[in-house]
Amino acid sequence: MNTQTHMIMGAVIFGKPLPRLAWFGVAGGILPDLPMFIIVAGLRAQGVSLEKIFGEYYWQPWWQIANAIGHNFWLWSLLLSFQESASCEESQQARPTILVMCQL
Repeated sequence: MNTQTHMIMGAVIFGKPLPRLAWFGVAGGILPDLPMFIIVAGLRAQGVSLEKIFGEYYWQPWWQIANAIGHNFWLWSLLLSFQESASCEESQQARPTILVMCQL
């Protein structure tokens, strides 16, 4: 799947119940691929061709590890739950979605 497909799917899924949430879906489609964008930008700044980047470097273990971390649903879910947990402890007036999580 491509980043554009991730963005469209996220916008549709999040925007269906409440259109203003579509931007969260778009952001969620971009974030997993952010390590790839950073790596490509850095290599391109050094003058490396796209053919070499995606034909050779993309298949290197270090790139695959960065890609796996960016696409790790369980890791990001865990980090989000820690953030939500910290928000519950910091604020007595939490948003309704956080209140549900705080009561769990």
